[in-house]
Amino acid sequence: MPLERKLIRFIRDQRFRYKKVHANREPGQEIDPVHKEKFKLLEEIQFEFKSKRKGRPKSDWIEAGWMANYGMLKEHFQKHGGYDTLQHKMPLDRKLMHFIYRSRELYKRVHANRKPGQEIDP
Repeated sequence: MPLERKLIRFIRDQRFRYKKVHANREPGQEIDPVHKEKFKLLEEIQFEFKSKRKGRPKSDWIEAGWMANYGMLKEHFQKHGGYDTLQHKMPLDRKLMHFIYRSRELYKRVHANRKPGQEIDP
């Protein structure tokens, strides 16, 4: 796994753990010493436990790379009327096929445990 992806996962996990520990705590209840020490170390480096993304407009949340792939896929669909013309041996088509696969996998993960009427957390 690329280093950047590992760092993103680490940040997400720390934010989730912080939120979970504080949400389940009774008033006056001490935090587990291990979690307390980890949170203290992260605070020393000015780690932000709340995502800045939540304060930005939703249109800014989507990465430029994703938008570029989406644009190419949209253009392909408009030109060919579908995706069945993609050929694995063509590098650009292979990239689009991979984008479709990753998008479908993400969709499945997001919707797998969703209850009817439950909103998707951006």
